Amino acid sequence: MAKSESMINKIDDYIKSKNVYIQHNFFKENFNNLLKKLQLYKLKSTYQPSHIYYGNRFQAYPCYETTLNKDLNKHLKKNIQELFKNKLKNFKSIYRVTLLDEFKKSASYGEYNFIHQDIDENSKIEKIGGLLYLEQSVDSGTGFFYNKWDKKPDIKIGSFPNRLVLYSGTIPHAALHDLNNEKRHILVFFFEL
Repeated sequence: MAKSESMINKIDDYIKSKNVYIQHNFFKENFNNLLKKLQLYKLKSTYQPSHIYYGNRFQAYPCYETTLNKDLNKHLKKNIQELFKNKLKNFKSIYRVTLLDEFKKSASYGEYNFIHQDIDENSKIEKIGGLLYLEQSVDSGTGFFYNKWDKKPDIKIGSFPNRLVLYSGTIPHAALHDLNNEKRHILVFFFEL
């Protein structure tokens, strides 16, 4: 589907109005090359939320991640910029992997673990969050909640290769896990408009 000028002008307001934007087959070409490049990355053992101190990573949401190199980050930003009329600022992309056996041992283990928002705690600047799914799974993906105290999501978006999801960072959300898959791997990115 070609992007019309009106669609490009509306996505900024659409996202800021607390809507979730989904685009299938985001990268028209080279998605398989992206997967191959990601396999070469060295990942760092960490946890989320990383800005909060935990005695060990299993008291939080254990994962492995790394920021994308300059070229890959620029390529991703360029493709996402085409969807927006306003210039993307402070774009940061992360490759994240969660291992099922570690997730099961963690304090965050559960169907709807670690419901959170993507807001810079220091500046209170609203961020736009984004995900690019790298695998297919019926039960893996992201749940979006109307309120952060809700127990079940209003919207569930399943993981499917090359599916882009964009949302306001103020929307409470949580990772969903397929307990039949040994790992969940995803591209996560944040930016401001």
